[in-house]
Amino acid sequence: MKKSKFILPAVGLLTAGSFAAAISCTPSSKQKEESKEIIIAVDGVQKEFYDEVIKLYEKTESAKKFKIKTFQKDVWGALDINVQGINSKDVADIFYMPADRVTDFTQSKKLAYIEDFIPELFEEVAQKIGATKEEIDLMKQFGTIRGRKDGKSQSKLMAIRHNTEGLILASRLSETEAANELKNASTDTLQELVVQGKALLRFQDFWFGNGVLAGAFEKIRTTSNDETLKKTNLMQRILYTDAKTAKITSGFIKTNQYHDNFKSALKVMAGLFYPIYEAAYLKSESDFSKTVWGQKGITQGDLKEVLSKDVGNAQAKIFSLMTSGKADYTVIGSWDTQNAEKSAKAQSFFNVVKTDNDNEYLQGPGAWAYGINSRNNGSSPERKQAFKDLFKAMFEVSSYKEYFKKDSKIPFSGKVQQALVDDVRKENEAELNLVTEFAKSLGFKDYDALRTDAQTKISEISSLATRGNWGNSWSAENDKTAADAESNQLKGSELKNEIKKPSALSDEEYNGIEVLDILPLRNTVAYILGVSNVDDLVGKLAADATDNQQWLVGNQLLKENALKSEKAAELKEGAIAFHMRKVEKFIFGANGDSGEEKEALIQKLTNALLEDKKAGNSEKINTIKSEVLAKAKEFISEFSKNETTITDENLTRVVGLYLNTYLNPAKVRAAVLGIYENSKYVTGKEATFKEVDEKITQFEKKLTFNKLLKVFSSTQSIAEGGLGVLKAQKTRPDNSNPQFTPVWGFMNDQTFGNAELYKQMAEKKVDSIDKFVDEIANVLSQKFDEVAGKLNVSNSTTSVEF
Repeated sequence: MKKSKFILPAVGLLTAGSFAAAISCTPSSKQKEESKEIIIAVDGVQKEFYDEVIKLYEKTESAKKFKIKTFQKDVWGALDINVQGINSKDVADIFYMPADRVTDFTQSKKLAYIEDFIPELFEEVAQKIGATKEEIDLMKQFGTIRGRKDGKSQSKLMAIRHNTEGLILASRLSETEAANELKNASTDTLQELVVQGKALLRFQDFWFGNGVLAGAFEKIRTTSNDETLKKTNLMQRILYTDAKTAKITSGFIKTNQYHDNFKSALKVMAGLFYPIYEAAYLKSESDFSKTVWGQKGITQGDLKEVLSKDVGNAQAKIFSLMTSGKADYTVIGSWDTQNAEKSAKAQSFFNVVKTDNDNEYLQGPGAWAYGINSRNNGSSPERKQAFKDLFKAMFEVSSYKEYFKKDSKIPFSGKVQQALVDDVRKENEAELNLVTEFAKSLGFKDYDALRTDAQTKISEISSLATRGNWGNSWSAENDKTAADAESNQLKGSELKNEIKKPSALSDEEYNGIEVLDILPLRNTVAYILGVSNVDDLVGKLAADATDNQQWLVGNQLLKENALKSEKAAELKEGAIAFHMRKVEKFIFGANGDSGEEKEALIQKLTNALLEDKKAGNSEKINTIKSEVLAKAKEFISEFSKNETTITDENLTRVVGLYLNTYLNPAKVRAAVLGIYENSKYVTGKEATFKEVDEKITQFEKKLTFNKLLKVFSSTQSIAEGGLGVLKAQKTRPDNSNPQFTPVWGFMNDQTFGNAELYKQMAEKKVDSIDKFVDEIANVLSQKFDEVAGKLNVSNSTTSVEF
C-alpha cells in the first residue's frame, strides 16, 4: 500500500467533491480567517487521556500555530449538536463516535471525507499503531460508509477506528470452574446454558441480539445450494432497497424473497427466548416450582424482568440473581466489566460461545472512532498537519494507557494491546508490593488474605456507601388510564428488600434506613403534561420520520411555538421534540443517561441529608425539593399544551416520587457513610473501612484490565485452554443505512422485550417454539411492512447521499 508523505494544498488540488464540500461550509466565497484553535470535547473519564494527548501534541511544530482548546462534555452530549450546528464554538473539531453516529453524521454532512481532507492520515495512523493487513482492513471497513452520489455507488472513509470493545461472557464462577463447564459438550453453547438455568441474557437489546441473527444468517448462506444466496449478506436485507423494484423492503416481510431465511434465523433466536417465556408466562406456580429456575429460587416475576424492554433493569435483575448464586452466566459489554465484578460478583470472562450447536454468535463490530468536523473543509495545509499530529498523539501507546486506566478502552491493534499489557504488568508488580505491605501493616499475611477478609467484611457496606439508583425508573405501564397510578409505582418496601443488611450495621441502624416509593420518569413527565396513557408520550426526530420514539416528547404535547423559545434549546432533540432525559435534567438537575450527573445529584442529596442530620432539621433537603418543584412549574408554564390545572399538592407528590429515585440511594449512603468513612477496619490500626476498600478497588481495577486484554487477545478456543475467540461481523449491523433506527425498537419494544405481546401469546396458548416464532414473525412482518411503506411514500433512500 503506497504511503503518501506530502500534504495536498488547501484548494488547488482538492477533488471536485471535497472542493464542493469545502465551499458549502463557508458563508461566502471569501474564506473566513482560519481559527488558530482545535476544539476538543472532554468527558470526565477522558481527562487524563487528553492531558497526555495534548502533552504529546505540544512537542510538535503544529503546536506553535494551533492551540488545543478543551471543554467539558460527556461523550453523548458532545454528539448532540443538532441545535447549535457544526459551526458553533460549543461544538468540537473532532468527533468521538460509536458506529451508528458515523452513519448519522455522514448523512447530515457533519463529517469531512478523510481521504479527501488528509489523504495520508489513515495510512500513517495505521502505521503508527503497527496494524496488520487484516487489522487495516477491519479499520477501513468500520470507518467506511457506503452510499450514493449522482445515482452511483460510492464508499467514503469517514472515521478512523480508535479502540475495540465487544460483548463477552461473564461468569460468577472462577475461571477454572467456568472453563471446565464450558468445555463440556452439554454446556458449551448459549442455548444449553439458558435451558439448564445457568445463563440469563438481555438479548432483546438488539445490540446484543444481532449477533444471533448474524450467526444464523451466515450458516444459511454457507450451507445454501443457491448461488445467489451464497453471495448475499442477509444482515443487509433487514431493511434495504430492492434493486429490481427500487422499493424499500425487508426480509422480515412475508412477501419478501428472503423471508423463509429470516424466519429460520428467528427460530435460532427464539431458542434463547422461548424457554424463558414458557417458564415465566405459561407455567402454573406449581409447575414452575419444578423448573430449573424455580428450584434455584428464581421467581416467574424475575424471569419477566429479564425479558423486559428496559434492558437496564433486565441487566440489573440478572446481576442481582448472579450475586445471590441463582444464575452463573450472562453476556455483558466489555465496558461493563468492572460493574459486573462489583454488582454480579463476576470472577471470570470469556469470548461469547456459540449460540447453539449449529450456529456461531457473530457480534457486531464494536468500537468508537474519530471523525473530523466538516467545518474544517478548506483548511490550510498547516491546519491539516495539526490535525495529523493530533491524531497521532491520540493513537500513541501512552495515551491509550491513560484512557484504558479510566474507562477500559482497549486499543484496536494487537501491537498496541501487547505494549499496554507489558506496561500494565510492570505497574501491577509494583502495585502488588505496595498493597502487600499495606496488608501486612494491618496484621494480614499477604494481600490475598486481606482481600478475602474484606470480601465479607467490606463489600456489603461499601456497595451501600456508593449505592446508585435501583428499581424501574424509566417507564411503567400497568395502568394506562393514569400515569401516576399506584400500580405504576414501585413500593419502597419492595425496594428495601433489595438492600442486604451488612454485618457492620446493627438491626436498629438497618431498620432506620427509609426507602420511599418511586414513579418512573416517563410516567412523571406524562403526568406533568396531562397525559394519562404513557403510550401517548412519544415523539419523532423529524416531521417526515416514520416511527415514534419513547425517549422523545413530541411537539403534539407542547404549546404552539414552544420549541422556538430560548429555554427549549437545551431540551430539543431533532427538529420537533424534546429528549426525555433533557426534560429530566431541566426539572431534576441530572440527565439519567449520564453517570456523572446521576452521581453528582445523589451526592448532593446525600450531603443535604447529612447536614440536616447534624442540624436536626430538614432544611437542606426541603430546599432541594422546592427547587425541583419550581422547575416543574416552569416547565409546565413554558412548554405544556395541557390546559388542565395540576394542584400544587399533586404536582409536589408526583415530582417527589421521581426525585425519590435519587433520594433513596442518598438515604442509603447517608445511613452507612459514617461507619464506612470513620470506623477502623482493624481495632488499634489507623486504616478505615473506606481506605481499605479504596486500596483493594484500585488494585483489582488494574487486574480487571488484564482480564479484559486476555479475553480480547485470546486466539484459542475454551476447549483448547484459551478464553475463546471473538467472532464478529465484518461490517456494522446498520450497514451504512440511514433508515436503520426503527430496527432497534422493532426487535425489542415490539417483540422480544414486549411484555404485552408475551401476555397475549400466553392467552392464545402459544405453547411451542414454532408457534412462538410464528407470532414474532407476524409482528415483525407488520412493523417492517409499515415502515417500508412510509419510506417508499416519502421517497426515502436506504443509502447515504454523499
